[in-house]
Amino acid sequence: VSWAILMARVCQLYPKAAPSTLVHKFFRVFDQWKWPTPVMLRHPEEIPSANLPYPVWDSRNNMSDRAHLMPILTPTFPQQNSTFNVTNSTKSVMMEEFKVGLTTCDEVFESKCDWNKLFEPTDFFHKYRHYIIIQAMASNVKDQIEWQGLVESKIRILVGNLESC
Repeated sequence: VSWAILMARVCQLYPKAAPSTLVHKFFRVFDQWKWPTPVMLRHPEEIPSANLPYPVWDSRNNMSDRAHLMPILTPTFPQQNSTFNVTNSTKSVMMEEFKVGLTTCDEVFESKCDWNKLFEPTDFFHKYRHYIIIQAMASNVKDQIEWQGLVESKIRILVGNLESC
């Protein structure tokens, strides 16, 4: 969802651009984006939050929303940050990949390579020195869903603790 929202934002900014230009602009815009400024397809509606059954993302009023590093807001009600789990390390990886994508697009437009270079696979296990693999398993589907949700909710805390070591 987040990638689609980012691309939709680029399409809003450059509505008449050719597809190749949109790809190039995607990497340029998000390489230069001033995070944690949220990416929004539309501005949030001014609805009094006391009357809402669901929380709406709002860094002006919600302290926890202010801690989000790369907010990408869903355009539907209630607006939520689709990237609330981004940590300093994942932000760093994404920013580096935006730079790599931008450099590759620049090279394509300079006829130094073709578009295939943009889609070359990365050797993850050689590129990154540290990574963790977490498997959450249960004996039945109902327990699996609950257990997986609990584990996923704790991963950001775990990664934050590892980053601060």
